[in-house]
Amino acid sequence: MSVKNITDSQLQMIFAICNPLIPVRESQIGLALRILCGFGIDEIAEAFLTNKDTINKRLFRAKEKLRIENIKIELPNERGK
Repeated sequence: MSVKNITDSQLQMIFAICNPLIPVRESQIGLALRILCGFGIDEIAEAFLTNKDTINKRLFRAKEKLRIENIKIELPNERGK
C-alpha cells in the first residue's frame, strides 16, 4: 500500500475552494470533487441526486466567484507574523 501525500498546490486549492465567499456548500464540495478528486460531472450529479446541468451551473458560478473576487490560490498567512 502506497501513501500519497497531498501536494502544496492541492492544499492551496482546498483553501480556495473552501473560501467563505463561495456561500453554497454544495458548490464547494462539487469543486473539490471535480478539481481535486477528478470526478466527472455525471458522477457529481449522481452523488447530489441532481442533473448534469445543475452541477455545471453550480460549478461555473463557483469558479466565476473565485475569478471575480480574485481569490488567490495560496496558503493562508500564519497568524502572529
